[in-house]
Amino acid sequence: MRHRGEHYTLDDIAFLPRPAQRPGVPVWAAGFPGNVKHIRHAARFKGRFPASLDHPHQLVEAVAALTDRATARWLRTTSPSLCRSAAPPSRTRTPAQRDGFRSLTQVHGDGDTVRGVLRDGPAAQEGDSMFDYDSELVHYHRRLWSALDVRPHDRVLDIGCGTGQTTRDAGRAASPGSALGIDISSPMLTRARQQTETEGLRNVSFVQGDAQTYAFPPEHFTLATSRFGTMFFSDRIAAFANIGRALHPGARFVHLVWQSGERQEWHTAIRAALSPERVSSTPAGESDGPFALADPDVVSGALTAAGFTKVDVVDVREPVYYGPDAERACAAVLQLWMAKEMITDMDAASAERARDRLYATLDAHDTGDGVWFDSRAWLVIAHRS
Repeated sequence: MRHRGEHYTLDDIAFLPRPAQRPGVPVWAAGFPGNVKHIRHAARFKGRFPASLDHPHQLVEAVAALTDRATARWLRTTSPSLCRSAAPPSRTRTPAQRDGFRSLTQVHGDGDTVRGVLRDGPAAQEGDSMFDYDSELVHYHRRLWSALDVRPHDRVLDIGCGTGQTTRDAGRAASPGSALGIDISSPMLTRARQQTETEGLRNVSFVQGDAQTYAFPPEHFTLATSRFGTMFFSDRIAAFANIGRALHPGARFVHLVWQSGERQEWHTAIRAALSPERVSSTPAGESDGPFALADPDVVSGALTAAGFTKVDVVDVREPVYYGPDAERACAAVLQLWMAKEMITDMDAASAERARDRLYATLDAHDTGDGVWFDSRAWLVIAHRS
């Protein structure tokens, strides 16, 4: 960890001061060097956190505030590798502790854990729900699976595996081979490991890490895949090159990426419902985030530069699912960071109106067989040279 004035970095994560949007409300953001946009959103500490980080250990509390107060509970209870208390907690709680924060005096250099917190928020607590990406992407999963063509004895690498549906399916099909899933999200990997144990799959495993830099065994895997997990790399060429080094010569890399935001009904409709003023005044960026590989020339060029050959990019159009009815779809959508970011600055009345508009939009997309939105993706197939 390095400290440069008011700029803190942990591995490749930078904590930067942002201009305060309201008097007396310090604002911080976290981002990757070279990325002009901060990750997720600026966190408003509402006077409960200093405008400058006086001590490196406060980075943990900054992570908590950047996501949700529940993150502080997760850091205290389930991530001893990231932080540990220097002494037993006092029985006298400070105002900050009463608001859900605890002073943590030692931060270890676990950048993957921090990245996971920043991307996905706090780990799910017992009884909490997690957005069901497997149900949302059920049709895309079938398209990806058909293209993968996993064979017995394959050694499959799943990039951005999430809760591990593709990894588990690959492990079953590859037996007596194996499947390894990698993701930066601790809560998703916890769910993946639990489900894998429930299904009794002995040849499926998971690691927490960034596929851009993770030290995979060289030329080990016979097949790599990703279901919408390759758009978030800070350096896509370096990431693809690292994945390529892990593949056996001639192995395929099969992954799905989103086309542009304007071609995603789920994106445009939900944004318009939650914050029509912001949608009309601020165009969605395509250079990073979920649409970073929306241009087929960009993804093809990055793979070629990373050493892949015979790159094929295929147009895929499938609906995505948000729930059996508008009420449960609304609850699901409000778990997504896109929705949280759009309503975070609203007052109570404005947020309630936004939720009403969202419900109406979702109800209009209730087909009688669930709430569905149109979407477009690229199925990308490349070969390791």
